[in-house]
Amino acid sequence: MQKIGMSLFAGALMFGAMACDDGVADTAGNSGRCQKICNAVDECTGEDNSTECRKECTDNSENDDFEEKAEDCSACIERDNSCSENVVECASECTGVVVLSS
Repeated sequence: MQKIGMSLFAGALMFGAMACDDGVADTAGNSGRCQKICNAVDECTGEDNSTECRKECTDNSENDDFEEKAEDCSACIERDNSCSENVVECASECTGVVVLSS
């Protein structure tokens, strides 16, 4: 019985260590960031492309420079510009995160 308890404890400890891994935290953070960006794009375009947008964004999150690009893209699309201005002005900031189109 004590052996089973130790095995469960070791398993829980290993799971906890994996859950605290930076990769897991980055994935969760990127997922939230992608959802925020894609929701803003959907609101701007009046279309529901969030599934494709989040997939593209999540796929791009594997790139080394993704976090910086995602922060720049988020900051740009959150400006108080019109949607059409954001599409033009944020295209370079959002390249490598999502594709903006009007």
